[in-house]
Amino acid sequence: MRWPSHIWAERDLHRREPSDPAFDRKIDRADRARLPFCEAIAEISRAPVTVATDVPLRRMALIVATLVREGTARAVRQHAARKPEFAACLEVPGDGPVAARIRHMLAAAG
Repeated sequence: MRWPSHIWAERDLHRREPSDPAFDRKIDRADRARLPFCEAIAEISRAPVTVATDVPLRRMALIVATLVREGTARAVRQHAARKPEFAACLEVPGDGPVAARIRHMLAAAG
């Protein structure tokens, strides 16, 4: 899978200071990992929704793409406020504790 290498590279980069001798190497690693990551997101976004279980994957791809492009969770909420079709991606069905926790986390990001 192409996602973990980008996620781990970004995490490692954010743990470094620009004065760290390994900082430039970490930037290069994150840059190299970003393209395959973005290609995977684009591939998911282009795939047709053929069954109901495809919808959460499509929604997650849109959320992750926005998060990566904008760089903050707050930007995802702001994007949703401006685009009603995107806001639907953040709707959480259900009344159980997991749904409540997810709604809480989404609200905290805004």
